[in-house]
Amino acid sequence: MTADQYSDRPDNAARRDGRRSAASTGHFHTLKSAGLIFSGVALSLTGVFAVVEYSARQSRAMVDADIRTVTARLDTQQEAITGLGDRVGRLEASVDNRFARVDQRFDKIDERFEKIEERFEKLETKFESKFERLETKFDSKFERLETKVDQKLDSITELLIQLVDQKANTPAASGAGATKRPR
Repeated sequence: MTADQYSDRPDNAARRDGRRSAASTGHFHTLKSAGLIFSGVALSLTGVFAVVEYSARQSRAMVDADIRTVTARLDTQQEAITGLGDRVGRLEASVDNRFARVDQRFDKIDERFEKIEERFEKLETKFESKFERLETKFDSKFERLETKVDQKLDSITELLIQLVDQKANTPAASGAGATKRPR
C-alpha cells in the first residue's frame, strides 16, 4: 500500500473521483514550481560543475603539457650543463698538460743554463790559471829583460867611462888632434 491509498488522507476520496480540492491544488502547484526550480538549479549546477570539471581537465592537460615541456627543457639544460662541465674538465686538463710541458721546457732550459754556467766556470778557471801562468811568465821575462837592459846599460856606462878616461889620458885630447878628426 502506498501513501496515497491511506484512508485517513482527506482528499483521497476526491482524488479517486477525479476532483481536487482547492487546498491541494495550490499546494501541488507550489510543489511543482519548487520541483521545477530545484530541478533547474540542479541542472544548472550540474552544467557548471561539468564546465568546471572540463576546464580543470583542460587546465590539467595544459599544466601537464607545460610541466612536460619544462621538464624536457630542464633535461636539455642539464645535459648542456653536463656537457659544459665535461668541456671545462677537458679544457682544464689540456691547460694543465700544456703548463706541465712548459714547465718541462723551462726545466730543460734551466739544465742547459746550468751546463753553460759550469762550462763558463771551467773556462774561467782555465783562463785564470793560464792568465796567472802568462802573468808569471811575463813577469819573469820582463825581469830578465830588465836585468839584461840594466846590465847592458851598466856595460855601456862602463865603456863610456873607460873611453872618457882614455881620452882624458891621451895627448890628443889637449886640442891638437881634435881638429883633424871628422865630425
